[in-house]
Amino acid sequence: MNFQFSDTWLLHSILNTEKKDTGAEMKDIIAFADYTNHSIMEYEEFAGGIEKLLAAGLILPVGKNYSTSEEFKVWFKSKFNKKIRMNVQKEFTGIENYLNAHFPDGPSNVVSSDFRKQCSEEEFRKVISGYLEPA
Repeated sequence: MNFQFSDTWLLHSILNTEKKDTGAEMKDIIAFADYTNHSIMEYEEFAGGIEKLLAAGLILPVGKNYSTSEEFKVWFKSKFNKKIRMNVQKEFTGIENYLNAHFPDGPSNVVSSDFRKQCSEEEFRKVISGYLEPA
């Protein structure tokens, strides 16, 4: 199973919303993804991306949240942290190139994760509704 653009988008969003000790919350990931790509992820893009990124060791669960691996953070920082302004398209392209170089056949051993057990499609849609219609 190869990586798709939505996996790059998800990984970029997790990286940019994670907090040091608690990782990235789903609502923050969704909001950042919308900010960078002007689109809301579908449940299958999110759930499938979580499964592939976990299988590749690029993200780690932190309770119900997710954090990027230290190896990925080091790579990203070496590639992009010298930039003054965020250039999302260049970052997406860089991450996509990284994924293709390190995982040319996609991640191996992709299995259903606890994400689908922790968050049904209905619960995912509630998080999106909460983001789109804040109290």
